[in-house]
Amino acid sequence: MSYDSPITRALALRDDSLAQISPPLQLQNLPDPLPRNVCEIRHQVLEPEEIEITSLDADEILAAIRSKRYSCVTITKAFLRAAALAQILTNCITELLPGPALERAALLDSLPEPLGPLHGLPISVKEHHGMFGRMKSCGLVAYIDADSSGVSGVNDVLWAAGAVFYARTTMPQTGGDSGGSIRAPAGNVGIYGFKPTTGRLSRRGARAIPGGDGIVGAHGPMSTSRSALPLFMRTYCNSEPWQNDPSLVPLPWREIKLPKELKIGVMWNDGIVTPHPPVRRALEEVSRVLRAHGDHFEVVQWTPLNHAKAYEISMGLYFEDGGRAIKKVLEDGNETPRPLTQWIFDSEFVKDRSKEEVWALKAERNEYRQQYNDHWLGTADPDGHPVDAILCPVGPSAAPPHGMSTYWLYTSQWNLLEYPSVSFPVTTVDLARDVKDCGYVPKNTRDKYNHDQYDPKTYVDAPVGLQIITRKFEDEKCLAILEAIEKAIGRE
Repeated sequence: MSYDSPITRALALRDDSLAQISPPLQLQNLPDPLPRNVCEIRHQVLEPEEIEITSLDADEILAAIRSKRYSCVTITKAFLRAAALAQILTNCITELLPGPALERAALLDSLPEPLGPLHGLPISVKEHHGMFGRMKSCGLVAYIDADSSGVSGVNDVLWAAGAVFYARTTMPQTGGDSGGSIRAPAGNVGIYGFKPTTGRLSRRGARAIPGGDGIVGAHGPMSTSRSALPLFMRTYCNSEPWQNDPSLVPLPWREIKLPKELKIGVMWNDGIVTPHPPVRRALEEVSRVLRAHGDHFEVVQWTPLNHAKAYEISMGLYFEDGGRAIKKVLEDGNETPRPLTQWIFDSEFVKDRSKEEVWALKAERNEYRQQYNDHWLGTADPDGHPVDAILCPVGPSAAPPHGMSTYWLYTSQWNLLEYPSVSFPVTTVDLARDVKDCGYVPKNTRDKYNHDQYDPKTYVDAPVGLQIITRKFEDEKCLAILEAIEKAIGRE
């Protein structure tokens, strides 16, 4: 296989799909160079109605369709044009789906009653999820021409509920979502991202390393609105997906009532890498508000339990074979590893292990999970009320510059433990308030790398998010606590 041919076909597929957008986007007045934050450029390119539609949250879109304020076709066209602009500005899409999306929207408009709870809702899908007749490259050249069965344990449920798939989105060379690739990108761009407990959403039809179950990835929703997260989870879990996928836990979405007072453990630092000033400020601001609502929140300090050990276990389990399988796929596509892929391969904890060594590492994982569970239960002393949720950073910085995202433990920690976690936007980097602490003495080489990376001018105006974590299978509680915290900080 030549290197150019499959790439050329993939790029042509993407570009041809963009060319189908009608009417074409008017791009003559785009700023050159583009600003650091391109979000406001939509006001220069999209029509006012398109901006209004794409600014609605999921519940508002569904209500607008039910009331006949907008048709499914009108909404789909607006999202297609917004997605085309996003691709031009950020290279976030492998292909748009204008033909199938508009055909689907027209069909939904013709029905006398809603097809399901997501009737007409536009949804973009990460490219490694199967879609009938569509490429499933997982960001790898060797997979560009590979067959896709089209089966998807997630997409099939969303489709039956009435969703409209309008775009397929890009992903990094190594793929997967077992280290934070829902919460980290959501935090980096100021939206919401929810990683459910492993075993609640199907992984059928998503490309992954077969048998790589050291840390099992968890699929989940990302959205500009908080309310879309429980909408997604309720729709999915109440469809009884375990009937088609025996790997899932038969657990419908539950409506829960939170205790009158929530005990929130704030993790200021994981003991390895100290977060940058704007991340610490975000924690301080939210903690201060929660303390001010003392009738409803008790704020305590969360002490991380040997997260350095978790880092060692996680890195080893990501590539139990030392990366041999993924290196073979790269070789088959005549690719060289991207810098961050190579960085993973070079980790001291990534080794080609024997089966006995893999068993031993998984035994360490299981023991660590038990220790962390006991640690959590220990927070019930002395009042008998264990911590309800952990509040912590999504990462040690705002969105890192390209090629510098080398510390994931603020998210991958919870993948290792299989705890549900949700990221949410809090603030943005401020030059005046987020000055660098030049007197700080780093604790280790990773901490030094992160500290040296910080310059408020590099990150100015970048979104800063935080993360809420609950215990395994407390997914409903996780999202309910998010709502409670956001209402406390003044968001309805």
